Amino acid sequence: VVDEESSSGSFAVAFQCESLPPGSDFVLEIDVTDLKITARFMKRCPTASQLASPHPLVHIKLGTKELPSVSSDDVIVAGERGAHSVSVDIFVDSPATAVAHDAVKVQSGASVLKAMMLGSIQSGLIRPESPQNAVVVLQCMASKEEPVVKVTVEVEVPRFKPTAVQFAARCNGTSPGYSASYGVLQENTAFQSRPDEFADLPMAARVNLGRLDYSTADVMFKGVPRPKYNVSAADLKPGAAETALERPHGGVVLFEVKHIQSVIEFSVWNQVRSMPLGYASMVVSTSNSRVLSASVATPPMWGYYFLLGEGGVINDGYKKLRIRLFCKDEGSALVVVSVLLDDGSSTEFGFAKLCTRPQIHVSRQVTTASSIMGWAVAALAFAGMAGLLWVTKDIIRNSKDLHSVFESRRRGGGAGGGTAASTGFGAGLYAGIDTHAPTVTRMSLSDSRRIE
Repeated sequence: VVDEESSSGSFAVAFQCESLPPGSDFVLEIDVTDLKITARFMKRCPTASQLASPHPLVHIKLGTKELPSVSSDDVIVAGERGAHSVSVDIFVDSPATAVAHDAVKVQSGASVLKAMMLGSIQSGLIRPESPQNAVVVLQCMASKEEPVVKVTVEVEVPRFKPTAVQFAARCNGTSPGYSASYGVLQENTAFQSRPDEFADLPMAARVNLGRLDYSTADVMFKGVPRPKYNVSAADLKPGAAETALERPHGGVVLFEVKHIQSVIEFSVWNQVRSMPLGYASMVVSTSNSRVLSASVATPPMWGYYFLLGEGGVINDGYKKLRIRLFCKDEGSALVVVSVLLDDGSSTEFGFAKLCTRPQIHVSRQVTTASSIMGWAVAALAFAGMAGLLWVTKDIIRNSKDLHSVFESRRRGGGAGGGTAASTGFGAGLYAGIDTHAPTVTRMSLSDSRRIE
């Protein structure tokens, strides 16, 4: 992983303990020739008893907007505004620096309340400084109450027992029963032709996206992605992603971001600006985390006009959505952007990203932000000193010239001007001096010879 801000990088070593008996030890030596770095350490593989339990350093924390930390006694009520999603943070404790994981899964045994993940998390690495974050959507499929059910969130860590956590949830009986994916309304002709029906439709029906500006909804129109951006979280599963990249749905080639492009922006606006439109969460998922990572990015300037990943509003104005793409290896991957609206409805779109293998360039003199600032300060200081010396020299030179002028005037006046008149030098000097002015403000020399 490369940190572009500080020009530093890190890498992870995957230990293949699967081919060794549990509890085996082996010595690993890493030698980076160009950087003259050598590391040598011993790795001990997990024992059989350790593999029978969840990974001791991997943990899951749950939370909502109303409950920053969800305990086993809390019951999350779906159907109430703002309680449609549960935030899931998967993190590791020290001394672990990176732990490989497989897919994150969500399960619920209820018939009315459905729990599903917004977006998708496949295999990847969990680091202390960058935990995995998932959003679990609680969807009531009918307007009736149901007893409290248990929802399970688990992450698979290879060879270990899955790390899992449970929480309680139920429907309140007043949910509108929207589908978790808005795409089912695509063929609703009444929706297409009667704008007054927006009041009875989910918020996702009013989301428009354009690639370049706000005049053309060429990415998503009224909550439905265009064919070139018609990618869902289901397409990110192993096998399905390769199929979508090689043989797109319906024969339509997906929009592809080239390897030289690391940021892509979209324009987002509300179809009915007089109606409120807010979203609770936005998740960016990729089909292959070993090739590509993606996230919602907000620029340091003009951030008000950009959407945030943790939620916001798209009411009577226009917003921009910026996605940052970071290539880790050569290959192609799918990117899916999933949005959960405040009323519980959701929509998503995606595209393909082409990556090349990043190249590492070794330099004896590394240029960082701090070094650039240091050079800039030194250059400004040198320029200031040079300017000060030039001004001082000019003042001294003008003082000498002015002294010579008055000295010539005094001599010329006392001798009747004979010497000055015979050479023309004094006449040239007096022509540029106003003898009635109290201060000399300007002087012109008609003689080109230097006054000593």
